[in-house]
Amino acid sequence: MTVDQTRETYARYLNIAFDNQNAIYRSGFIERLKSVLKPFRGWNCAVCVSYKNNQAEALIPLGKEWNINPSDELILQLQETFPNAQVTMEYGE
Repeated sequence: MTVDQTRETYARYLNIAFDNQNAIYRSGFIERLKSVLKPFRGWNCAVCVSYKNNQAEALIPLGKEWNINPSDELILQLQETFPNAQVTMEYGE
């Protein structure tokens, strides 16, 4: 089983974590996120955006229409597009 196949089988969701409000509210954030995710849509892995600051913490799941193929290529593109974010896979039940 390849790494991509393992992710497809066992991943609960891909998490894109920000700890700086400015990273999310910068101009074009949503459009950039959509453009990166769009070619990888149509699979079974959910996507969440998490945000944390001194006052609050939130895990925001995207709708099922944004479920993706959690490939190496996607993870790399997310890391390049959002260098201040932590992109991780969450596994388990």
